[in-house]
Amino acid sequence: MPKNVLNNTDLRIKKLIEETIATFKLNLKGLTVLTEAATGYYSLGPIIAAKAGAKRVIAYAKSSRYATAAQAKRVIGKISRLYQTEQIEVITRLSNGIISEADIVTNSSSLRPLDKKFIEAMKEVAVIALMYESWEFRPSDLDLEAAKAKGIMVMGTNESAAGIFDYVKPLVVKMIFEAGLEVWGNNFLIISSDNFGPKLKEVLISLGAKTKLFGSKAPFDLAKLGWTRVDGIIMADVTSDKTLVGRGGIIDIAALKKNHPEAKIIQFAGEVETEQLSAANIDYYPKHYVGARHMGQTMADLGPKAVIEYLAAGLKVGEEMRRARDNYDDFQRVKKAALKNPICQDL
Repeated sequence: MPKNVLNNTDLRIKKLIEETIATFKLNLKGLTVLTEAATGYYSLGPIIAAKAGAKRVIAYAKSSRYATAAQAKRVIGKISRLYQTEQIEVITRLSNGIISEADIVTNSSSLRPLDKKFIEAMKEVAVIALMYESWEFRPSDLDLEAAKAKGIMVMGTNESAAGIFDYVKPLVVKMIFEAGLEVWGNNFLIISSDNFGPKLKEVLISLGAKTKLFGSKAPFDLAKLGWTRVDGIIMADVTSDKTLVGRGGIIDIAALKKNHPEAKIIQFAGEVETEQLSAANIDYYPKHYVGARHMGQTMADLGPKAVIEYLAAGLKVGEEMRRARDNYDDFQRVKKAALKNPICQDL
């Protein structure tokens, strides 16, 4: 994990947390937040909630490919002491009693899936904040029907309104550089039918790249592209369950090998069959399997600022919903009140 998360001399992170809480007017006073105990910059989630005044912050640690539950627990414990946030409690087992205490539940990685059993244990005035935009919703993350049946409000985070979505621009440029391409003077094909595509095209054109954007709904014929050279093919669709590159995919590997074997595949988001690419001797980056509805890299790969803003924005969505629940009994009035803040996004 980035060392400076645990370095109490790094005043920049502390200042960023303070500024971001003030910018979003995040006020969790009197509320209990259930979120994840993560590592890296995502470990700052419970810290932000506590610094925003939460009465209690419950951080659930679960082993993942990034760290074991024990490692995550140690990380959160250490930074909690450094940031003097005594109200943070790290747990490694979720019980119905713990779940029922939460006012705000973040749809964070370690807590997923928020299934029917989880939702039934929540109190009725509790809310769930999706830690991404509504159009990115994955049914495997959350039983939406169970939430509706229980009267649990769920909303997405409008990252564009929060000024966060534009971080995808430096992220794709960073990934292209790391893949060994120059951007300037390069030819890029972007495969995307979601909100990523136009943003990526915008930044690459501004940096002197030649770029074509095509949708991910139907197979793409590389023979009709009209370029003699393709430097990079950027797969960028987090909403598709289809294979973007692979046998039967949007881009067929045999056709890729025949027409543009020089192209490097940039796995920004979506399903790419990396084993098939390796067998065909076609280069790709990053060098791991990403999978459908996931990103090859995240905002954490840029630095702490993007992650701090992302975490605070999600918590703000939770705050707006939960405060509205206190003010109104009618579900529709609660929703209308929360949506007055453009950072909240209907699902």
